[in-house]
Amino acid sequence: MYLMASPPARGLFSKAIAQSAYMVSTPELREPRLGHVPAETMGAATAAKLGAKSLADLRAMDAETLTTNALLAGFQTFGAVDGKVLPKQLVDTFDAGEQAHVPILAGFNSGEIRSLRFLAPRHRPTPPPTRRKSGRAMAISRTTSSSSIRPATCPRACC
Repeated sequence: MYLMASPPARGLFSKAIAQSAYMVSTPELREPRLGHVPAETMGAATAAKLGAKSLADLRAMDAETLTTNALLAGFQTFGAVDGKVLPKQLVDTFDAGEQAHVPILAGFNSGEIRSLRFLAPRHRPTPPPTRRKSGRAMAISRTTSSSSIRPATCPRACC
């Protein structure tokens, strides 16, 4: 999603596949916004926790040690809205139609929201239907009024 929203990436790809691609807000580079601490502030705090006094100190660290210790120090690996590589929040870019205009195949796993509690609804969710359908069958049943339509590749008549 970041590459689709990044103007410098235009023309680098003609199709996109996005797995578990949430458009959550990301930190701005220098300003607090949407409840996020600025990315530069988070980076400086992480560097301090790792004992680095400069960018040169960070670059001198072993890459595996740096990434492991940064995660242990609370660093989160999100993009940052910098005005150039990522000019706006993902949702704002897509809402304005400013993303790369390429076909996208988006996939999600059933129940994956459980690992992302901050995205889960704050109210008690509606119980799931008693009969489980595949994602493809559910998409068809939600977008069509005819129960006789089913994917051509479906081996069963239940879809």
